[in-house]
Amino acid sequence: MNKARWTLAAAMILACAASVRAETVKLGYLTDTSGPTQDISKPSLEGFNLYIDRINKAGGVNGRKIEIDVRDTGIDTARAVATAQEMIAAGAIAIIGLPLSTVQAGVYAAMERNSVPVVAGYPSNIGLVLPPAKPNAFATGIVFDLAGYIGGEVARDATPNGKRFVCTSFESPGGIVSCKGAMAAAKAKGFEVVESVMFPIPTRDFRAIAERIVSLKPDAVLMVLGRSRLIAMTPALAAAGYEGAAISMEAGTGDDAVRDVAKGAPKIDMWSYTRFVSQGYGEGAQVTALAGAAKDSGIKEWIQVHSGGWALGMLIEDVVKRCASPCTSEKFQDALYNTKLDTGGLTGGPIQFTKDDHYGPTTYMLVHYDRAKDAMVPVKGWRNYSSTLPKF
Repeated sequence: MNKARWTLAAAMILACAASVRAETVKLGYLTDTSGPTQDISKPSLEGFNLYIDRINKAGGVNGRKIEIDVRDTGIDTARAVATAQEMIAAGAIAIIGLPLSTVQAGVYAAMERNSVPVVAGYPSNIGLVLPPAKPNAFATGIVFDLAGYIGGEVARDATPNGKRFVCTSFESPGGIVSCKGAMAAAKAKGFEVVESVMFPIPTRDFRAIAERIVSLKPDAVLMVLGRSRLIAMTPALAAAGYEGAAISMEAGTGDDAVRDVAKGAPKIDMWSYTRFVSQGYGEGAQVTALAGAAKDSGIKEWIQVHSGGWALGMLIEDVVKRCASPCTSEKFQDALYNTKLDTGGLTGGPIQFTKDDHYGPTTYMLVHYDRAKDAMVPVKGWRNYSSTLPKF
């Protein structure tokens, strides 16, 4: 009798294990591979895929493969929402990735109505993840509200005696709140005049905008631009006669782009600040792993956006590992609530989520372009910030 019961129990355990091994966890990944932010979205997805491919080739997470349904939505909100709904109808239990902030709010809201968690891994995210967070809204990137505020603070490091501060960005929700926070912080740090210069998203010719910025006679300019716009804006600033500090908020810009524009603008003092490390600095197990994977994939230089994508992959693995089988949207979200993930050197601290805080305390690093070394050099190491900032 006892033997029969043991045999039945063993059979049930084996059946359960086989079920877990056979399970595939499906996630929808929204991105922009055809719109104006594709130069940022593509390397972010590239870093993410490098990590997920490695996991799946090793047998998945506890025997469960992770299936990623990647869709290009540009920065079209209606298209992104419709695509997300198609994904969950096809079996996706969560939506991840997401392009520009103009898309994120609509996707968060639509998925909240469907009780589906959303984890934005795009370099810059919106403040719905900060306390008090929307129930299903999570993010691992750089939150505009907070990062903008930090930009105003580090501007004082870049210009110890500066009096005039300008923030410039395109007219998106993220750009607007970034500059609002940056101006508040710059004022708190002693800048006497703080202003912003905004421009429409489709803008490609920055000569008039640069002239407007230079006419304000700033000592420091914070650029919340992203990669392609930084590459266009910096030469325009140089041509307009700017000779102060230019600080790039690392929203997918990349140290390689900052170095390149600095070489073409020798009278501009170039700075950047970031949550994720880039090739050339940072150390730890995951920094080494990413470097190896990037080299094997033929990536000439991995930048902060690759780190962000790799870290998102790490988060997904960690959450799936803690998501009981079968992993549903509800279980996936419950696992997200209890996240404390060591990124292995990609960031200065762990990625942490709680039920009330879906972004967590973060660390940022200020980096300065050293012309003699032709390299981005960290200044003062990692700095700690609470997700309850900005305080304005």
